[in-house]
Amino acid sequence: LRVGGLGGIIGREGKLGRREEAEHLRMMGAVLREKPEVLVLHAGPDVPGRRVHGSAPIREVLEGREEVLVVCGHAHWEEPLATLTGGTQVLNVDSRAVLLQRAR
Repeated sequence: LRVGGLGGIIGREGKLGRREEAEHLRMMGAVLREKPEVLVLHAGPDVPGRRVHGSAPIREVLEGREEVLVVCGHAHWEEPLATLTGGTQVLNVDSRAVLLQRAR
């Protein structure tokens, strides 16, 4: 299982755990080029049509990458699983314990 991750959130540089949007997306792209099966992010994407907190720029980078499961948190989603345009699945684990098993 190939796992990649990126800590921190998009925000004003100089505050702990935050970086400028362009730098955050550049780093995320570098991780995705390694083709992880699971991508762990602190903050996740927004989901059009759902009332969840997330980042549109992160969503735009992730859309169409159906080969990766995105695991994120930072903001609680009532419904923890979402599918983005193009098939990317996003699992929000904020305030949850989740057990993942490989399909047989």
